[in-house]
Amino acid sequence: VSQSRYDSGMIIYLFRSAHPGQRLARTALALVLAGAAGNFIDRLLLRYVIDWLHFHWRVFGWEYSFPVFNWADVAINVGIALMLIDMLLQEIALRRGNSTSQPVGPVTAP
Repeated sequence: VSQSRYDSGMIIYLFRSAHPGQRLARTALALVLAGAAGNFIDRLLLRYVIDWLHFHWRVFGWEYSFPVFNWADVAINVGIALMLIDMLLQEIALRRGNSTSQPVGPVTAP
């Protein structure tokens, strides 16, 4: 539990230190924090996480069952995907020399 407290603290720190114009990064961090909070609440109240979305299908006699998950897991994964997209967009802008956004986190002079 204490490790998740530090992880959540880091996410909040990064969110607060991000430039207000970095909407994609801030949205991503909010989704990760919300998903982590949802799973944490389940663990706190129930001592386990309720995973209830289960998709399975059968095609030409072949059956596939996707691992069970919940909305908190979706929020975490979408948030991480958005962070990756934001980092790629920032890298592209830096390489083109027209970056107007600031990186997430504290800015230090070289």
